[in-house]
Amino acid sequence: MPAHIHARPTPPDPISITMHTTVDTKARRALSAVLTDYAADLSSREDLIVTVAPGVRDTYSAPALIHFPSATIHIDASLFETGPDGTHTVAPEDPHARPVGFGALVHEAAHAAHTRWKVRLPQDTDQAAFAAADLIEEIRAEAAQLVRRPADARWLRAMAAELVLEGAPVSGDDSPWAAARAALLVAGRVDNGTLTISEARPVVLAAKKVLGSDLLKKLRVVWKSATQLADDDTDGMIAAGRAWCDLLNIAPDKPEPTPTHATGGRRPAELVAQAVKATAAKVRINSAAESRNSGPSPAEAAAAERSEQAHTANIAAGVFAPHSPCGQVTGSRPPTAVERRAAARLAQQLRRAAVRERAATPTASALPPGRLNVRAALAKDAQRAAGVIPTAEPWRAVNRKTTPTPPLRIGIVVDTSASMSAFTEPIASIAWILARAAALSATDATTAAVHFSGKTAAAITRPGDNPAQVSTFKADNGGHPIGTAIDAVDGGLGLARPGAARLLVIVSDGVFTDSENNAARKRTERLVGTGCPVLQVTTADQKKTRQIPGATRVRVANAAAAGDAIGAAAVKALATA
Repeated sequence: MPAHIHARPTPPDPISITMHTTVDTKARRALSAVLTDYAADLSSREDLIVTVAPGVRDTYSAPALIHFPSATIHIDASLFETGPDGTHTVAPEDPHARPVGFGALVHEAAHAAHTRWKVRLPQDTDQAAFAAADLIEEIRAEAAQLVRRPADARWLRAMAAELVLEGAPVSGDDSPWAAARAALLVAGRVDNGTLTISEARPVVLAAKKVLGSDLLKKLRVVWKSATQLADDDTDGMIAAGRAWCDLLNIAPDKPEPTPTHATGGRRPAELVAQAVKATAAKVRINSAAESRNSGPSPAEAAAAERSEQAHTANIAAGVFAPHSPCGQVTGSRPPTAVERRAAARLAQQLRRAAVRERAATPTASALPPGRLNVRAALAKDAQRAAGVIPTAEPWRAVNRKTTPTPPLRIGIVVDTSASMSAFTEPIASIAWILARAAALSATDATTAAVHFSGKTAAAITRPGDNPAQVSTFKADNGGHPIGTAIDAVDGGLGLARPGAARLLVIVSDGVFTDSENNAARKRTERLVGTGCPVLQVTTADQKKTRQIPGATRVRVANAAAAGDAIGAAAVKALATA
């Protein structure tokens, strides 16, 4: 069974595997150095090493894998070679040129960042339950990566055909386990947004014939629930593995099932294998077309961003106009003692963050003095060996100087649809606490709050407001024009423009229609891509919630706790801007 996570301490190093190739080893090492730098950004880990070498696929039955004990990602060299003679492509300063290989890197970086539940794995863990959990982790890690970095979806999609092929039954395995595995690796990627329903249809239909519609639905409930678990939830993942085994009538404490072979008629393995190949072919064709048409030029991207900024400014002008409709706002009330204390506490946090220590700025150079960075030194040697001009700078030094406090901009978007009717009080408190704290902090902090429901978005507080009263409102409309609401605070505060610490807070249960969900995804991906974090705040009492794409969900006990959680995120944004 293909595996990305190897428990054995020292697997053979693929770079030592001998295999016929026309690619120069020195060129592969130079490529590995470049991908190592990308891995740090993709995973937010500085300890990863990437090696590109022939024979990875043949040795491990997978095009790429991560070995956790050595923090090493191995990628098959064929993913970065073109042409029948194995011509080596240029090192990927521009990943567009090799989306499949870069997608393999993104997939393994997702494991590096999010597959943390195995760290505390008990020695006596049930074998089959762990094997099932390990399989479910393939889509759970991708789902977590896309919440943190939505823009990585294009690379995972480009790699999807290779990953889908891993779902083909091994050695003609006719068991329900094999069919369920194929369904997970394909239909699970529809749920996490990597594949389309049309592309997955052949495998889904084959799995229904082999497993039955009812069993497939129950298996889907297991894998979808698992994607909502925390990265370090070992108990939750093993429980998901046991549930998987129970549905397939497999003893969780026994070894992973071995391949079984049916006799007579059309064998399930043949049906599933053909479906997997059909899906992989569809994905390859579609991804190739998308790659040819992927991404605007820098000039086109700049023009599109200018157009988007003009659009959001126009929306903000209407929503924040002095006499604009108040929407669901019904009046105001004096703040409670709890709200005043929460605002004062948050203001104190903002003032404390504004007192900057001297900033330490690492610098790199080709010559001493400084400390030697071994990775960069090896990269420089590889560049020389490959016959290219060395660009690596192996010497590191630190310069310290006092830095000014950046301005802070916090946009609050509040859902006042009918599903939020029980939470109007905490929502009103959150909006007031943030606006009041910004005014009290004596720092360059500005907030604005907008609520949305029905077909409109309306202001609760305008940019720069210092509200003495807490606005009250009702929540009884259908509809969720969240796109308009985000555009309003973006245009009013400049959330997509660098030069300030920025934060978007969405107070909502996230229960939207598909079109509303897509509108939210488009805005959050854009803001996160410009360096503006997005939080989704829900309360502990809300039972039915969905994660808004691109947002980090924060579940709080009450309004005061929400102020603390948002304040911590705002302080972090200010400290790292």
